[in-house]
Amino acid sequence: MVADKTYEFYSLADQYMIYLRQKGEYQRPIVIDRITQEVRVLDFDKPHYQGKTPEHSIIYGILGTIRLLSGRYLITVDERELVGKVFGHRVYRALKFSLHPFAASTSNLKEEEAEKRFVWNGFILDDWSGLLSAALNETPGVAWPKLESHVTPVILGFVGISQPATPAAFLDTPEDAPCYALISRRPIFCTGTRFYTRETDKDATAIETEQLAYIPPGHIFSFLQEFSYRPPHGPLTPKW
Repeated sequence: MVADKTYEFYSLADQYMIYLRQKGEYQRPIVIDRITQEVRVLDFDKPHYQGKTPEHSIIYGILGTIRLLSGRYLITVDERELVGKVFGHRVYRALKFSLHPFAASTSNLKEEEAEKRFVWNGFILDDWSGLLSAALNETPGVAWPKLESHVTPVILGFVGISQPATPAAFLDTPEDAPCYALISRRPIFCTGTRFYTRETDKDATAIETEQLAYIPPGHIFSFLQEFSYRPPHGPLTPKW
């Protein structure tokens, strides 16, 4: 995950409130009504409460929403660690996640069939983006630039970044440091079940690997490879 954002997450009995703080200032909050399931973007830019301010937790990203048999859930990133920097942007590894039910109680929810899922992060982002677009009363295409602060695209794979321990004297800023990055990404198909579908098709065994080299100021070199290997022998793991 690339998003370098921190949110205040308030979990109340009747609603969730999510505040993005940038440079000490609050952005417009997102409120999820746990009674009506409505999502709203409010106009005020700082917490407003009657009485004692409730406790809140810190989250580092919103992966999206997912529909399960018990209803819709919000998925958040609760812990992260810094992998490195590429072109001045911090890249993080997500370590811990949480699911927060929209409904205050799931005792009387109607059961419904779960959606087919092929894209690991895409399908939950689509649902979440649709909710936010409706809250802004705009189409997803028009609303997307406004949603950037509240969505966290994530890849499933490996990221390794190497940088010099001490920035060179000729660099204008410490952020503008040379680096070498290796990024391997699993395919969007069969994501999450790759080890149960290996050898069955080209999608299950495909790995896309990109090598990036950055030499300041502004020199970027990239090499992309995609591999898909199906051995002609050995055990065959059936799809679940």
